[in-house]
Amino acid sequence: MFIEPENGKAAIRILEAANIHVTIAPYTGGSGRPPFSEGMLDIARARAEQTVECLMPEVEAGRSVVVVEPSDAVMLQSDYLDILGDSARELSDATYGIMEYLQATDALVGLPAAGETRQVQYHGHCHQKATGRADAAAAVLSAVGYDVDTIDSSCCGMAGSFGYEREHYDLSQAMADILIDQLEPASAIVAASGTSCRTQLGDRALSAEHPVQLVAAALDAGAR
Repeated sequence: MFIEPENGKAAIRILEAANIHVTIAPYTGGSGRPPFSEGMLDIARARAEQTVECLMPEVEAGRSVVVVEPSDAVMLQSDYLDILGDSARELSDATYGIMEYLQATDALVGLPAAGETRQVQYHGHCHQKATGRADAAAAVLSAVGYDVDTIDSSCCGMAGSFGYEREHYDLSQAMADILIDQLEPASAIVAASGTSCRTQLGDRALSAEHPVQLVAAALDAGAR
């Protein structure tokens, strides 16, 4: 929300164009993903409990929780069940990544599609791949008019804080090399859902877009 606010703004614009009422959730202190990834389970559990307490009144009122960053979405959908058990079940069931929500609801029905087909190479996020949620982005991008090639890729090498740590730098860069060799940025837009993935590619002067930005661009093009 704070690092790349433009992605959250694009998500809100799309949802509101589909006549979906959007309320920005109060800040909960973070999903707990960073400490959970580093094995700091007491901190992760405290963040999870705080998030559940904050969001459950909205869930009980029948609202869905829509998350733009996939690692945070999967934290609420899957990892909270490991940390908190069934007390997180209702929140888990009500949580969607933004592209999952667009695919699972009628949000795209009636929205204008892009007039010009553009080629997109899509690199899925590891957490979404691990939980079977990575296909939604490609499906939504195709629905709004893009010609999507989903890359059969592994981790970008960043893996949260892993790629920032000195002792992992060479391995992180070697993994990035594999991904970059699969990309053809001269002929296609590169899309990647994860902040870490886009950071890794950006460090190699290779621009990548969050898929929600491409949906917003299609919406704008179709409205002209």
